[in-house]
Amino acid sequence: MTLHPGEVWAVGYRLSTSRDMQDFDGLNSVAGDLPVAAMSGGKLCAESGAHQEIAVTRKAGNGMIRAVVYHDSIRHPEVAGTGAADPAELASSGAVVDTATGSFRFLARDTRRTGSALRLPSR
Repeated sequence: MTLHPGEVWAVGYRLSTSRDMQDFDGLNSVAGDLPVAAMSGGKLCAESGAHQEIAVTRKAGNGMIRAVVYHDSIRHPEVAGTGAADPAELASSGAVVDTATGSFRFLARDTRRTGSALRLPSR
């Protein structure tokens, strides 16, 4: 959602709950891998989270100045990788292993991050 209180200023709020679809381009993308799920405390868990941001933008000459404050909260983040690790060892740690490609995926601990960014017009 973006509010334009004038021709120079804009204030916006964004919320995303999916890594896969950040904008309309995501509607045409090919489906990714099935999500990883794991048992924790007797309950089935899968990755979930939210990215929220508030942005203030001001036109400056031919460019824009943009200030953003954001907060990310991810429960059970899915981690993926490839490598020469022992598939049996990875599987015993709760990772989903694909021995054909040498890749693995697992759920990590919850994470929260807050930050800000300032983008100035390029010269």
